[in-house]
Amino acid sequence: MTLNGWHRLFLVVSVLWSLLVVAVAVLDLPTSASLRRDWIFDELDPATCQRIEGCTGFGVEPAKVERIDIKFRAGSAPEAEQRQVRGINGTLYVVPKKLTDAEIAALLTKDGLTATGSQPLFLDVPVPVLISVGGHDLDVTPDETDRDGSLTATAFADAAQKALTTRRAEYAGATTTVVLAPLVLIYAFGYSVASVRRWSRAGRPTRPPY
Repeated sequence: MTLNGWHRLFLVVSVLWSLLVVAVAVLDLPTSASLRRDWIFDELDPATCQRIEGCTGFGVEPAKVERIDIKFRAGSAPEAEQRQVRGINGTLYVVPKKLTDAEIAALLTKDGLTATGSQPLFLDVPVPVLISVGGHDLDVTPDETDRDGSLTATAFADAAQKALTTRRAEYAGATTTVVLAPLVLIYAFGYSVASVRRWSRAGRPTRPPY
């Protein structure tokens, strides 16, 4: 089949447009480091999510970020001599290590930060460790099931891979739409113009042979 001039032009434009869109898409292809945190958090189980600061995945309440420093009430202390405790209201407090549990409890109760008579008034909180996974820096709070943060790092890497697969599939679909939609519109326009021209020619009266 021989292509007419319009079809040859459309074929050239289609190839050039497709190559341009694909080239831009490849350069902007989603990577693990470019993924939004909340996309990855949605793939994490609640137990892992709770160990990561700022994680608000499905079914996980946002971690309390309020942090009250009560050093000024008991004398200042360098960072190496501080400890973190979590009150029964979930808030983190920074206190000097030299304070006894009774003194800390008395301070929290005195300032209305915990309910009088409630036990325990506070719990020691491990200091978060910084872990880098796939271009993401995470503040991970160790617990009994993950003392060094390695399990959390592995779970985060797996979740990032799942999120990346999902986003790349969506990206491929969007790229295909960007390639095809303009070409379909252009072809439909050209076909319409050609049809109108054919109909106009068919409707013209023929001239007599004299």
